[in-house]
Amino acid sequence: MECREPTQKQIGEYIFYIYPFSAFKAANISGELVSLISPILVSILPSVVGNGDNGDDGEDKSLLDMDISAAMPSIMQACSSLDGDKVEHLMKTLLTQNRNISFEHERERRVKWMSDEDVDEIFCGSIEEMFMLAIEVIKINFKGFFRKLGSLSGNPAELLSKMQKPTSTDTSTPLASATSN
Repeated sequence: MECREPTQKQIGEYIFYIYPFSAFKAANISGELVSLISPILVSILPSVVGNGDNGDDGEDKSLLDMDISAAMPSIMQACSSLDGDKVEHLMKTLLTQNRNISFEHERERRVKWMSDEDVDEIFCGSIEEMFMLAIEVIKINFKGFFRKLGSLSGNPAELLSKMQKPTSTDTSTPLASATSN
């Protein structure tokens, strides 16, 4: 994938041109992304990748290939534990802070970089479309990461839950060992 080659996506009445993040920016965002969405992934992972086997067609399943409508109850339950300020910060990071999305209204045919004000105007009353755009940004920048996570051997939900914060009884980390003494 070329760093300055956009992927075109139409959502609602707008055409979005999504540019990939630089490698370092993607690495930075990946940590924030995983920490925020890991509760959601833990709850939906079994229904998406089952026992870690490949799909019926022999292809590795990806978390980003899931049937959103089938996973929505699990997603909504997991979202109830998310911090709204962190979600807002991540959405701004994905959609506006890095100047990685330009857009045009299908009638106006004028392309411009998306700003916070544009997001407010475009997605007011249709926040689900804002999340759809954020998912497209994640697919473009992190699909390989999630494909590899979905094809891990063993129980993917257990592996992902191990990536979350250690419990207070876990003394395998230096910080936990120091605080338990």
